[in-house]
Amino acid sequence: MDKMLRELERVLEAEIGAHEALEKLLAGKLEAVRQSRSGEVEALCGQENHELQRLAELAKQRIELVGILAERFVPQTAGSCPPPPSEEGGAGGNVSGAMTLGKLAKHLPQPQRQRVQELRDRLASRMQQVRRRTGTLRRASQALLRHMHGVMQTVAGALSEGGMYGRGGRAPGAALAVSTFNATG
Repeated sequence: MDKMLRELERVLEAEIGAHEALEKLLAGKLEAVRQSRSGEVEALCGQENHELQRLAELAKQRIELVGILAERFVPQTAGSCPPPPSEEGGAGGNVSGAMTLGKLAKHLPQPQRQRVQELRDRLASRMQQVRRRTGTLRRASQALLRHMHGVMQTVAGALSEGGMYGRGGRAPGAALAVSTFNATG
């Protein structure tokens, strides 16, 4: 079982590292959005996707390990009937969807309990930082989108024939058509 606990600690450390990497990517993406560097934003989105896939795999491993360790360390509630085995062949009992890393940690012996709780707290903190960074990036992207929409409306108004506006104060759709020609040969 010590091997399983060490594996859980390894997975938690890897999740913390992946969240740190994701946070750095999000910071870079925010700066690229602020400076309108679309090529860099696209490259960072690809790296972000890779990191998110890595996080999903690590979370899957963590959940599996928590379930296995819960079977070993979390006592069955007296007098309760365990739920039937899952479709994936796993046992029922306390490893149902309600088991969390925090609940498992309370049942671990020392010093593993303290190490797992510390890793859990570090992971939760990193996840919160990523959420805040994602929110900042979302707001910046929305502001950029509103700005670009305003620019497009201004350009459409300038290019429309009579500068007429339709209902709602917008240039009519027909006015958005723009013709160009190649005068260089």
